[in-house]
Amino acid sequence: TGRYLPAAAAWIRRSPPRPRVPPRQRPRKILIAPDSSLTSRPPCQPCRALMPSPDSATPPNAAAWLARAQSLAEQATPAALAEAARAYECAITLLRALPTTDLGARRDLALAHLNHGNTLQQLATPAELTASVLAYDAAIALLASPEFAAQPAAHNTCGAAWINRGHAFHRQGTPEALAAAAASHRSAIA
Repeated sequence: TGRYLPAAAAWIRRSPPRPRVPPRQRPRKILIAPDSSLTSRPPCQPCRALMPSPDSATPPNAAAWLARAQSLAEQATPAALAEAARAYECAITLLRALPTTDLGARRDLALAHLNHGNTLQQLATPAELTASVLAYDAAIALLASPEFAAQPAAHNTCGAAWINRGHAFHRQGTPEALAAAAASHRSAIA
């Protein structure tokens, strides 16, 4: 086995270095969406352009916005994260337009809110941390509904939303936020 080590070392030296990500700074990704009272911003121009007209029978493709947002969020640069947050907002706007009786769409909306909160939390400004808490609240509201009570995956995702909510409060650092973080973490294990 010793004769292969020089070749492996040469290959590793030729590889471009991988970007370093701080340990556990990135929250866990999950999707969910809040009602209109919990959003931090009005829909962006691309979202408004994609909203179906009243006479349209074809809904816009929220899945494409979700895929774009996830792709941008994985880049983890400030510009990509800001664009990912806008893409999640577009997806959330489009998912809200779907019938509330569609559990799959509600689950996707909840996951979109959760991932939106994660993206906002990575931006780490005070305003974005506050907005991330609102996104997690929207996700929790959807996942804690009676329709999802019998689904273990929804309980797991709801717990992740509570944990991420607590982490966002913790990063705010004020005594009130730290108390809210502890309460969120207790709710995650309840």
